[in-house]
Amino acid sequence: MCSLLTTVVTLNHASAQQNAPATPGGPQASQPMSTPESVAQNKANNWDRLLTLTPDQRKSVYEAELESTKMAFAIKTSGARPTQEQMQQMRTTKDEKFKAILTPEQWTRYSAITSHKPIPAPASATGAQKQ
Repeated sequence: MCSLLTTVVTLNHASAQQNAPATPGGPQASQPMSTPESVAQNKANNWDRLLTLTPDQRKSVYEAELESTKMAFAIKTSGARPTQEQMQQMRTTKDEKFKAILTPEQWTRYSAITSHKPIPAPASATGAQKQ
């Protein structure tokens, strides 16, 4: 077992080295700086994957994420550290928007994901399991 684990780790390390860019400073040196739009796009893509959004929901989720990300970037670029109160306010604002966008089932999943609780299975999956 230990030998197998060592082999897997060695292969992963070798693969990572092969795929690493040859620029000084490592992989981050070659990556472009993130923008609020790209961060919001990535987050919306993830929510779409996790919650199976409709096209209209996806657009609204992107807009909510963009607003939230712009606020976070503004705080970050000001050089100040966000207070817990600011972070909570941003979460509350985004959660209120998401609650208006999502179906009750999606909201339950979103709430579970963002609160780090066990994620309930979608209704379609639980219906298929009951026979």
